[in-house]
Amino acid sequence: MVATIDVRSWLLFSASLGFSRLLSASLSFSRPLSARTVSPLFVYLSLDWLLAAYLGMWNAMVPIVLLGRFGTAGVVAYEIALAACAVIALPVAASWTERLSRGRVMQWACVILVLSGMSRLVVEAAPQSVTFWILNDMVAVAAFAVIQPLLGVYPAETVEAARVLDAFRLKRVTVNLGRISGPLLAGVALLLCTQQYALWCVAALGCCVLPLLLRLPLPPPSNQAGAWPPPAASTWFRRAFAGFALKIRLPAERFFTLCDMLLGVATAGIVPLLIPQLMRQAALPASQVGWLIGGFVIGSMAGVVIFHPILSRTLQRRLGYVAIWAALGISLAVATVADTAVLLGTGLIATGIFGACLSMNGIDRRVIAMPSSVRIRVASATLLTTQVASMLSFALYGVSYDADTMDGRWGLYGGLVGIAALSACLASEPWRLLGETGSGEGVERFYTDRYPEAFDDAEQVRRDVAA
Repeated sequence: MVATIDVRSWLLFSASLGFSRLLSASLSFSRPLSARTVSPLFVYLSLDWLLAAYLGMWNAMVPIVLLGRFGTAGVVAYEIALAACAVIALPVAASWTERLSRGRVMQWACVILVLSGMSRLVVEAAPQSVTFWILNDMVAVAAFAVIQPLLGVYPAETVEAARVLDAFRLKRVTVNLGRISGPLLAGVALLLCTQQYALWCVAALGCCVLPLLLRLPLPPPSNQAGAWPPPAASTWFRRAFAGFALKIRLPAERFFTLCDMLLGVATAGIVPLLIPQLMRQAALPASQVGWLIGGFVIGSMAGVVIFHPILSRTLQRRLGYVAIWAALGISLAVATVADTAVLLGTGLIATGIFGACLSMNGIDRRVIAMPSSVRIRVASATLLTTQVASMLSFALYGVSYDADTMDGRWGLYGGLVGIAALSACLASEPWRLLGETGSGEGVERFYTDRYPEAFDDAEQVRRDVAA
């Protein structure tokens, strides 16, 4: 009962804090910008929140239903199948959606997502086989693979260049609120009704997306000369993985990708693995888990909304960036050696703050510097590298704990901070991108002026769209 009260309290507190920040930031947008600019941003933010809440509710509820019906083996088969589907669908969907109207693609993908939620109700009454659940939700995963890269670039395409970073902050807070709201709604639905009616609640939340689809900005129709011929296998493969090629080929993006993966390894396993491990190590009661997780989440939101605007100039310099990485490592070390709930919570809050600041560094300039025709594929590649980093995080935190000694944990923290610091000292181009004055034409042409040959395939995409 104590754990339930703790979870509810930190959820309500973080939701109220994030909403107040989101509201004030939205009002600041509405004053200098026209209604034509604000409306698409508000629609995308609302859609982002609903989809994050829907995904959280789906991920929280469906495994519970499957566990009661098919046991642990069924849940494991379900999760592995959906993870494999996501890995395959992301690059394929990115190469396909860049050639179409983004608004139309978003509309159709959301409709498919809603239909899969409704068909899940039919699957729930189907014969006792997890295969039907897997097939149905693989369609939903494919739809999400189409939607997620599109949601990763709209802050750079719906406001003026000087406001892009603020738009990314709004997006990050909105998604965090959705991720909190989804599991909370799932818990309320399971508490108040049976599992069958709880699945109806998931489908109903998905249907709330439909009115927003009518407000998505759509480009004017173009006169396209017939259908595209099917590309050769080599051409299709190159386009599907063009985002990865750009992330490796461009020095600044290569640095940011490496640091994003290091940050993912450091933070992705904190909630599911590190916090339970540290609680067991400090002999803390299970009732403390709610507020400890809440402290990490609130620290992450505070890092985005409060501390990153303060530290943004520091993060744009090499020494400042290394210092924030060192602060992240120290925060993890404090949490690791903590023997009281207060010290552990303090370390987790600091970890959330510094991790969020690092994740926001240069996020606006990275998107603006990419030509619009390749942003979707690069965003898709970013999502895949994030998943890889998450898997590495789970594995490394598990191995370091099984070693039954602190040496493995210190080696993990020291290695992550050391690699990030060495990369920051050796790289020069990322600091040129972060040092560009403003967020205008100099940033927009940063990559195309330096590496025009890297975007030959992007020019081909433009010709295909204009054909």
